[in-house]
Amino acid sequence: MRQHTEFASEELGAGRSDCSEGADVFVTPQNTDTFPDIKFVQENGECYVKIEEYSERPKGYRDNQLFISYPLANQRRNIFCMYTLWCDQKTNVLCSLDYKQMSNFGEYGVLITDVFQLFNRIASAVDADESILKMDCRFVSYIDKMKNVMYMNPFVKPAEGYSYQNEFRLCADTNNIGLLELDTHTSFHDIAIPIRLKDFAASVTFSNGQLLFRPDGTAWNNQ
Repeated sequence: MRQHTEFASEELGAGRSDCSEGADVFVTPQNTDTFPDIKFVQENGECYVKIEEYSERPKGYRDNQLFISYPLANQRRNIFCMYTLWCDQKTNVLCSLDYKQMSNFGEYGVLITDVFQLFNRIASAVDADESILKMDCRFVSYIDKMKNVMYMNPFVKPAEGYSYQNEFRLCADTNNIGLLELDTHTSFHDIAIPIRLKDFAASVTFSNGQLLFRPDGTAWNNQ
């Protein structure tokens, strides 16, 4: 599990890099609905940031004010992100797969066939790791319209450029900074299948309440 603030790096590329990752306060000029004003204030020997948001443009307002806060607590957080597939059991429709976007993650991936076993094994490893103070997991919520001032958390992301991932995320608060490795003391071969992304979209389908996958990469429409 990588350090949360690492995902703010542009070096990770499209689909992975997001400058709001690891931030708790994110101030960027998104629109003219409000006018955020950022000031550095000193009081009683301490310095802090003061953010005020106005509904009308103040006199002498400085345009394009930016401020992103990455607190130390967030630097001690590690996350693991998974791309998920949505299935409509009533219509037997599988969510559309955007191969072009998926290719941002590389040429290969791993398909998890039993998520309950995956979570059970991860939970056992978390319980055994004393460096983990808290673990949380859930789907990410995507925001269609980002505000000029956003108060972020690990399960909130902008929709543009990311919502196609339907991301499910594991988030661990720890007492260390850096990579977090979990020792499950077991293999994942029984619940994980390596895939080649260029073949995956055609080789997976949803029918009669079941997700079906052809490991050889052949398409379902070539029957």
